[in-house]
Amino acid sequence: MTLNDDDYREIFSLFSSVTDYELKQIYDKNSSTYYKGEILNEEYELVGTKLEFAKDSFRAILYYLHKHGYELYKNKNHFSIKFIEKEFGEMK
Repeated sequence: MTLNDDDYREIFSLFSSVTDYELKQIYDKNSSTYYKGEILNEEYELVGTKLEFAKDSFRAILYYLHKHGYELYKNKNHFSIKFIEKEFGEMK
């Protein structure tokens, strides 16, 4: 799996977007928070608890993988991550 700058922009935007509304904004080309507008070399400071960041990160990665057609397997068992479409704003 190889990631390009747009992938990193999208992942960063997902990590820093914690609600369903914000999720929609990062994919809206007319939004000021559209993910392709992220400048990857800018500094970013995290605010919040480590637990909330861990939850947001986990949710963001699951959403990214699902959106890009990846599937999860463990010990040859398939785990659907389609549920993340409904859970994006609810995992807080």
